[in-house]
Amino acid sequence: MKRSMIAMKKLLLVKTSSMGDLIHTFPALTDLSQHRPNEYEITWLVEESFADIAKMHPMTKDVIIFGSRRWKKNLFNRQTWQEFGTFKKSLRAKQWDLIVDCQGLFKSAMMTRIAAQKGTIPTYSYSKESIRDPFAARFYQHGFSVEKGLTAIERNRQLFGKIFNYTPALLADFGIQHWNETSELTPNKPFAALIHGTSAENKEWPEHKWIEIGHWLAEKGLISILFWGNHREKERAERIAQQVPQAIVMPKVSIQEAGLILSKAALIIAVDTGFAHLANTQDRPVIGLFLGSHADYAGVIPTKSNPHAVNLGGKGEDPAVAEVIQTIEGFGIL
Repeated sequence: MKRSMIAMKKLLLVKTSSMGDLIHTFPALTDLSQHRPNEYEITWLVEESFADIAKMHPMTKDVIIFGSRRWKKNLFNRQTWQEFGTFKKSLRAKQWDLIVDCQGLFKSAMMTRIAAQKGTIPTYSYSKESIRDPFAARFYQHGFSVEKGLTAIERNRQLFGKIFNYTPALLADFGIQHWNETSELTPNKPFAALIHGTSAENKEWPEHKWIEIGHWLAEKGLISILFWGNHREKERAERIAQQVPQAIVMPKVSIQEAGLILSKAALIIAVDTGFAHLANTQDRPVIGLFLGSHADYAGVIPTKSNPHAVNLGGKGEDPAVAEVIQTIEGFGIL
């Protein structure tokens, strides 16, 4: 019988949040598609606010929405429990061939158990020694040991490799279909994307440094564009743009629109935020700036199609502008 006539196995992937965590799973899915082509149909269990992220990867066939963050705020609301009941039915509506939990937390383990229909469906995750929440490990039928010191991306890749019995290639591939079309917001001149907004103030790079690097980029022939996600970030973007020649403050854009724009950037400089991980998927030269956390777990990485990815700084550090410039010059792209 030809392979095209063989039914694909239904795999439920449990990785509910956050934006960066979901993106860090993409290379594992790409590996699976390359080593086991046309064998698995992926349905992703995902927190509702990140559903569009899961849909970005071509291996994703469908998504099941999980509204836990909203449900927690309305725990005693009748509608909450009705929605949860509908959610349970949707999890059990399909006869999964296997379930893989990459989250490794008690919450995700409980969702895996619901979907597993009283243990009749095989479940896979990290072993007790490797998982983020050791208590969660007791709820899976199969646990695999993966070194904790690896990056989040590599841990996911190694887990999939052990589950499906293959060795991942040295360099990761996010597997995103780079958009051929251009957003109407994409500048018609060479540009650098400055991703300055992040959820925690201790992860922010000082404004005067963004202004200084913006001036240097302008001297090199690149205009700067600035994204923002809330009022505070918008005000900072406007202050920076006022002092950087030809800088452009983008309107508030969707993740998909941001991807379209980032895919055409000559350079991306980003603090530790979800948009930095989105930028990494576009295989453009990228620098990650770390001030409130270390980069060894969730920093940007070189990929199969882009060797130019460097993390600067670390927890309690503040990368110097001269260090950023030296890194850009080392890329040899200007």
